[in-house]
Amino acid sequence: MMKASKQHTNSKTQIISKLIFKLGFLPTRAKHIEINHHFVRDHVQKGIIDLQFISTNEQLSDIFTEPLVEERFHYLRELLGMILIE
Repeated sequence: MMKASKQHTNSKTQIISKLIFKLGFLPTRAKHIEINHHFVRDHVQKGIIDLQFISTNEQLSDIFTEPLVEERFHYLRELLGMILIE
């Protein structure tokens, strides 16, 4: 399990601090990202969520979000366990 480095955490804190200073408030989107980050981190630490690396070639969500060539579409469809019914 990977932990955030101190440098990464500090740079993130610096970015948020600069946003607050420059804008006078923390944008809702940034706050949303911050909350999601903590939610995922906490669940990983508790063992509820197990993060795993998925290679680019096996990103199943591409079938729903990307225009694909026919061969790639068929490959991902097979990985999803879907079959063509004629």
